Amino acid sequence: MFTIGGPVFLIVIVIILLLATRMVKKDGNGGRKVIKPAEVKAMMDKEDVVLVDVRSAAEYNSGHIKDAVLLPLAQVGTKAEQVLGSKDKTIIVYCQSGGRSRVASSVLQRQGYQNVYDLGGIYSWPYEIV
Repeated sequence: MFTIGGPVFLIVIVIILLLATRMVKKDGNGGRKVIKPAEVKAMMDKEDVVLVDVRSAAEYNSGHIKDAVLLPLAQVGTKAEQVLGSKDKTIIVYCQSGGRSRVASSVLQRQGYQNVYDLGGIYSWPYEIV
């Protein structure tokens, strides 16, 4: 018997990302709304948005966008409603380089969240990181 952790967990995540990437490529953005950092910053200044960091807790703790909530990719399918609440909120998803945010935004849309934007990777965020 083995437990899911370490190398097994990593392999599962890689397989999920590869499958999701193949699905997304079929129709460009896969129905996702891709957003640029300047647009996110403007939205943050004008309206109530929920920034969702789908990286690991360790990555989040090493630096994240101010006020972002942590919802690791592996938990998006099971804990989104608990963490994010109403499906009418404006949600902006990001990760390290864009792969996990692509998957997470697609999963959230399939769960019925209407206003989901994919920022991509935090590496492209030119503003403050806490």
